[in-house]
Amino acid sequence: MNDIKQGGHGKRFLVPALLLVVLAQVLVLVGEWAVAHYPIWKGDPLRLRVQPVDPRDLFRGNYARLDYDLSPLPMELGEGHFDKGDVVYVRLAEAGDGGWRAASIHARPPAEKPFLRARIKRVSSGEYRQFTGMGDDGKPQYERLSLTGAYHLRYGIEAWFAPKLKAQQLERDLRQGGWAVLSVADSGRAALVTVEPDNPAPTGEAGDD
Repeated sequence: MNDIKQGGHGKRFLVPALLLVVLAQVLVLVGEWAVAHYPIWKGDPLRLRVQPVDPRDLFRGNYARLDYDLSPLPMELGEGHFDKGDVVYVRLAEAGDGGWRAASIHARPPAEKPFLRARIKRVSSGEYRQFTGMGDDGKPQYERLSLTGAYHLRYGIEAWFAPKLKAQQLERDLRQGGWAVLSVADSGRAALVTVEPDNPAPTGEAGDD
């Protein structure tokens, strides 16, 4: 009888414990969702130039990959030296075309706004050339970005999630580049609002499947 009673007590404690575990997991997910969407609620609008997508390297999935003029950035913009994994803050300046460009890279939030929070995912040393689009001859074009090296940054806005076919169409649309409209919080965290291609490609363009 004692064993039966102990088993009953154990079950009574087990159910609340399981509920607490589930509640904790839900709170974690809600917290992550809130952090991701906070810039949209409280942030300021900002436009960034999206680099042309190399048609030889299209991702086939449920998001469109986005590359920006803000990554990679030449080491010369750094206020000091940074390593892979470091969190940095990229101060922005108006580019003159309605968008913004990188002005400097800092270890801490700069006093002057706007700026974006980023993490260094890779460091390149030596001369670095950046893809700028396809030429009239069908060959990829590059320009020299830096003689000393480059910081490859991740801002958390490198993917636009959409159904697979729409994501593929957006990557085709971005072959000539485009604009990303962001909302940026005071902390420098950014969220994607929309993506605007320069020259949308015809839907279902032949040769892409």
